[in-house]
Amino acid sequence: MTLQTSGAISLNDIHVEAGGTSGTSATINDADIRGLIGKAASTTMSFNEWYGASAVNVTVPHTASFDSTTTAGTYARFVPFDLEVDDLLVVMHGIYGTNITTTRAGGTTLPLVTSIGSNSALSIGYLRMTSAYTADTLQIYGDSTTSRYHTLHMICVRGLPSFSLIDSATAVTTTNLTVNTGSANVLVVGAGTYSSATAITGTVDGLIQSSNPFRHYTTSYAITTAANSTETINVSSSNPSAALSYG
Repeated sequence: MTLQTSGAISLNDIHVEAGGTSGTSATINDADIRGLIGKAASTTMSFNEWYGASAVNVTVPHTASFDSTTTAGTYARFVPFDLEVDDLLVVMHGIYGTNITTTRAGGTTLPLVTSIGSNSALSIGYLRMTSAYTADTLQIYGDSTTSRYHTLHMICVRGLPSFSLIDSATAVTTTNLTVNTGSANVLVVGAGTYSSATAITGTVDGLIQSSNPFRHYTTSYAITTAANSTETINVSSSNPSAALSYG
């Protein structure tokens, strides 16, 4: 169970969350206790750093990217990896155009966080899997009425303890986007559109980068390790960008 995000917190609470037995001996410098928030040994620590910490193991086991050279209004690709029940599938859909209408996983329309500029657009969509799929059995569709070229980035997130959108942000000309997170084991995703070899920067767990003939895209992702109040995605771009937190 995730530790509380405010109020009194004890070493025993932290020890139990790390897998220890209540009432048994523990120190704040124990490896399993430090591991809840990613702390190195013998560093300065405060109990409030464990607000929202959890022993839940959230991972990103699979990612993929696809770029098209088609002018069709719909671009479709199969998810090239296995998906398990309760996996979160995140899809970045980018186009050289100004109208992303929907992004679909099979027959399901994904909720979208969308940013549109003068000649490009991107969105981040997400779907909790209620059924398992083997590779190349679930098709992702990116729809647009004004598109020339499509890009799809796919991320599989496994082990999330809860499933809801926490916060989102979009921009066209800013250099950073900030989203609230609130606890550990929250997924943060940022996506940027750019026309030169710049990229999303900052502290992230992984990046997906790809290019079609007119646009380049970067999608970054990170899993929070402590009860952060906000997470900032630095975007080296003056084109559309979007970010979300989910957990």
